[in-house]
Amino acid sequence: MNLKRFVLMLFPVVFLFTSLSGNQEIENFPDFICESSKGEMISEDYLRANNIRIIIYGTPKALKKNRNDLDRVLELIKSIKLEDQLLYIVNFSSFPKILKNQIKRTMGQNSIALGVKIYAEWNGSIYKGFSQSFREEEVSVFLIGKDYEIEERMTDLSSENTIEKIIEIQPQTDK
Repeated sequence: MNLKRFVLMLFPVVFLFTSLSGNQEIENFPDFICESSKGEMISEDYLRANNIRIIIYGTPKALKKNRNDLDRVLELIKSIKLEDQLLYIVNFSSFPKILKNQIKRTMGQNSIALGVKIYAEWNGSIYKGFSQSFREEEVSVFLIGKDYEIEERMTDLSSENTIEKIIEIQPQTDK
């Protein structure tokens, strides 16, 4: 067999392997440590301990840019009473550490205004965990499955599909 044929036969195998391994990296939520405005520290264990099914994640710039669509998603989550299953995380890793106390005060005010608890991620570990598929200007909504693995990551908050997927999470007792 000549080298050209061998390479042509090997290409589909390599492509299949890389596409399979690429899908696997989004199955598990990366390790993280976040802090509430009151200094409460949480990690990925928090997902299981608090039955978290929805994670909203983005930078302050992305959250501001997508504010209208994000407000619509948050109102839906609250209207179907899923706010106790929501983890709202803001990536502040690009901000100077000297602003940490001011950021936490603002987070506390925003938590009250939005009616959800907001957590700060200071080191960007979630962003780094998805770095190949993450755009800084996007807000991601992660849907977490019953085994606490990522079922889906959505970035188009204006999509009716996003709304439908969140509604599907609604507890059976509320239907």
